[in-house]
Amino acid sequence: MKVLKTASQSTEFIEKLYSMLEDVQNQPYIQWTGQGTSFLIINPTDFGRCMLNKHFKHGNLSSFVRQLNKYDFHKIKSQECILKQFGQQVWEFKHNYFQRGRDDMLKHIVRKKSNADKRFKTSREMSSDNLEASNRIQSQIIGTLKMLTVHFQVLVEEVNDLKRNLSKKDVLFKENVSALVAEDNVTCSSYAGAILRKIGCSADIIEQEKDILVKLSETKYDIVFLSLQIPSIQKILSAFRQYDEITPVILTIDGLAQEEYISVLGAGANDILVKPYHQNAMVQLMMKYCYNQRTNAPIHTKPISNNLSIW
Repeated sequence: MKVLKTASQSTEFIEKLYSMLEDVQNQPYIQWTGQGTSFLIINPTDFGRCMLNKHFKHGNLSSFVRQLNKYDFHKIKSQECILKQFGQQVWEFKHNYFQRGRDDMLKHIVRKKSNADKRFKTSREMSSDNLEASNRIQSQIIGTLKMLTVHFQVLVEEVNDLKRNLSKKDVLFKENVSALVAEDNVTCSSYAGAILRKIGCSADIIEQEKDILVKLSETKYDIVFLSLQIPSIQKILSAFRQYDEITPVILTIDGLAQEEYISVLGAGANDILVKPYHQNAMVQLMMKYCYNQRTNAPIHTKPISNNLSIW
């Protein structure tokens, strides 16, 4: 069989198939339909045995059908008149660009893209489309890293300052700093006491609310930590400030609204320590109040009442 040579860039398989259909000698096995828009394989078994070995290397009907599928040919249901004429075994295939007398359209018949080809094309298109977005994101990341670097440097400097201050502990706390701790539960009291002892301070832990003012009236402390959760905290503060206006009082809190904060400070507290707190937070408060306190006048400015009570 002479293979059709078209001006198109169609593949060898398509050209051979088209030439087979154009050859009237092959009509007992394969031929166009009356409209010329599809073709028939009259008897697939005979077609595979008598035609494929002559025109195709594979010579296998299954391989031939797979090739049709690769080029997007579709097996369609034949009309009743065709089935009556050729029998129920007939196969009919159709492609929009495969029609009798229209070899100029064969160039449009191409192999379907595989999933790998589609993924490669999609990836390539996405790479091109997203190049600008990637550059923009990269610039944002660089800017963020620069900002984080600055924050980190500041944080490192603050930590170094704290270490330097702690290294001067013997100078800052050369006289044993004393603290009173009254928390609303034993765990918090133990934690605070451990921190204070770790930095060289002595700590008295008060577990009963009624003992707070008794202890404050008996002992002079450099700093006092009281829990805001203690029911009579404001009464205790007011009573304590009647005879001691200098000793720093730090309130430990779980959370505080602005109105409560102002109220507590107005009652005589110097500062707050939000729970759960870290060792560094307590150390900073000690540095803030106790270091300066050591160089000032005595803490108690009024005589201490031995019978001080709020009840």
